[in-house]
Amino acid sequence: MRQPSLSTAQLTQQDPNIVQFSSEDEISDVDSDAEELEQDIVKFNVSVRSFLASHHGSSAQAGAGTDGQFPRIGRGPRKAAEPRGDIKARLSKANRAFMMGDYQEARDTIYEIIRINAETHQAWTTLASIFREEGHADKALMSMVYAAHLRPKVADEWLKCAAFAVDIADEHPDVALPTARVCYSAALQTDGENLDARMGRGLVQLRLGQVSHAISDYKKVLAKRPLHLDLIRRLAEACIDSRDGSPSPSRISAAVAAYDFFFLRWSEQPDTVDGTISWYDIGIYSELLASRGNFAEAISKLKSQSRQLLGRQDDVFWDAWVADDREWDTDETRRAAVLAYSSNLHGDDTYGNGLPPDLRLRLALYRLNLGDKDEGLAHLTHVAPDDEATREQISSFPFLIQDLANRLYTSELISEALAYYRILCTLPGGASPMALLQMGRCHIIKNDPRAAEEGFLAAIEADCDNIAARVALASLYTDANEHEEALILITEAVALKRRREQRGDPLDREDGTPQENVAGRKPLEISLDQISSGKQGGISQVMPRRWRPRRLVDPSKRRENEIERARRLSSQYLIVQRLKCQIKAGRTDLVPEWMAAGRELIDDFRSSRKFYSWDKYLKFMGLTGQDMRRRPGSQTSDLDAMVEKLSSGLETDATNPDAMPAGATSAAGATTSHQDYQGISFDDWLDLFLDYAIYLAVSGQHEESYRVCEAARDCTVFTASADYAFQIYLTWSGRLLKFPSVTCRC
Repeated sequence: MRQPSLSTAQLTQQDPNIVQFSSEDEISDVDSDAEELEQDIVKFNVSVRSFLASHHGSSAQAGAGTDGQFPRIGRGPRKAAEPRGDIKARLSKANRAFMMGDYQEARDTIYEIIRINAETHQAWTTLASIFREEGHADKALMSMVYAAHLRPKVADEWLKCAAFAVDIADEHPDVALPTARVCYSAALQTDGENLDARMGRGLVQLRLGQVSHAISDYKKVLAKRPLHLDLIRRLAEACIDSRDGSPSPSRISAAVAAYDFFFLRWSEQPDTVDGTISWYDIGIYSELLASRGNFAEAISKLKSQSRQLLGRQDDVFWDAWVADDREWDTDETRRAAVLAYSSNLHGDDTYGNGLPPDLRLRLALYRLNLGDKDEGLAHLTHVAPDDEATREQISSFPFLIQDLANRLYTSELISEALAYYRILCTLPGGASPMALLQMGRCHIIKNDPRAAEEGFLAAIEADCDNIAARVALASLYTDANEHEEALILITEAVALKRRREQRGDPLDREDGTPQENVAGRKPLEISLDQISSGKQGGISQVMPRRWRPRRLVDPSKRRENEIERARRLSSQYLIVQRLKCQIKAGRTDLVPEWMAAGRELIDDFRSSRKFYSWDKYLKFMGLTGQDMRRRPGSQTSDLDAMVEKLSSGLETDATNPDAMPAGATSAAGATTSHQDYQGISFDDWLDLFLDYAIYLAVSGQHEESYRVCEAARDCTVFTASADYAFQIYLTWSGRLLKFPSVTCRC
């Protein structure tokens, strides 16, 4: 049962053991998150008490006093009471069992100790060790937390808990990260000057998406350690991170100022700084400047800091050369024209050959942002995107590649943009829907509609809720006179847009990528989980998946694809039949496998436009005719205009639900007659629909069972036969009665 919400004061009255963090102390610590922290502490204390109670289950009030309450522990910094002799004996027994690997015996002994005296600190620490050895990391964490709870004034106890919570955060993120945050806060309450605790809390808060709180902690530590490079890196990552994609200028300025101070001291007094500048720092520093739109300054700083890192800090004359970046050419042709340059002073590896590829790409991006196409392209000539070694070097910077590809696209450098979009599609984690969409757009510009179709279809496959890819593909099909498929795609786009409006989700940007929250994005080294998905927090799986045949491929290739699909579905049907026979023979454990196999076939049939009138097909996609009408008083959107244009030029059989739609073709290219579809007779298709509906009803999925029966009823093939209709309504009636005596229609 869910614990009622209690205030800290109420909890303290009920149990003095509770760790207290007063608002006054938090304010004096100038913590901006004092109120939120206190709420976390309340939740923590409740969880500790619940955890303690759970280990007393074998004895109704194990460990309780005569009044039925848990032992009360004073909050003062008193010395812990010496354990009694019997407790020591039991602890020794538990430790011996633990060392011998007899965890059950050790745990039973520890529970006995806790039953006698729940404030025995060593019992909880030993219990935590047992849980760790048994692989129960979450239970081990709670045992450690309660041990620290018994010594609330010992900061090291809280720091151990916090460190362990961070270590297991990947396995238990919902529990571990909030617990780590509270433990770090408890350590700070005990020792407000503990910088390691504040840095740890900042890192945890950043992982939790609490960027402003993390920055606040980092700034406080930085005030004491202004020359700590690792801390500056964390601050820079936090400052450039933003939930809305627009880093705060004040945050960026704070990180830039910290780096400026460190760079100055590093160049003048390198022995006084904690850390050594690397290419990573130059990259993130230039990214900070570029995020403010200061591309010229970003170029200048990137070049000067790179020069210093390569040992050419005395070549200050290059600071005055801002017209181009010839300093970083891989040959001396342009550098030789600069009078102050001398090739004898430094080797080639301190010029263009010494610049890492990711910084080269940054220079190209910043030059393109300044409108200097020639210099931007000059940098790209030194980076071969098709080279495997180059791809490995830049694979850790997917967002940089994405930004560069987008800038090349907007600069009308289509061939170059395609090369970098292809890199995005080959990185680990799968192809990015955004990259696939943009590749399709590039192929449109290059007048290659077949390649464009592949890109748009792949984008929809990678992100089934992608609106922009559907609109682009519909426009392509309209030009190719594939009006019905274009209308279906636009209808799907309208359905997705309606759902997003209803949910209050932001619509796509102009480039087709969702208005997403990319929390935790690092500007340089980052995992591909978010960029490969192309969206965060979206409306997953709103649109039913359906087979989308290639409309623009060669007729022979199209027929090959359709025949291959027919073979695959026929093979799937054989699997369904085999499982059905085994279920009839008593293998009821195979029902889930049969359901999964049958679902694929049913979804394929339901997605076939030729079996449904237009209004029924709209319903399958989650829309009605009313949804497709423009709202009174609303402005006409591009989608609305496309729907009206396509609808007016295409007969959608709205007045004749039994008629085949104009332009409809065989759904698989295979033989389609009045008796079968995909080589499966309509009798067998109907059996599959009704069996599937019954199994759904028996398993309690009555709403989905209703939809399957409804899909069978609405099919033009089944409604044309009185016998089919009779079977459908008979099954439907049984479904409504929840099948009291029927378990299988086989």
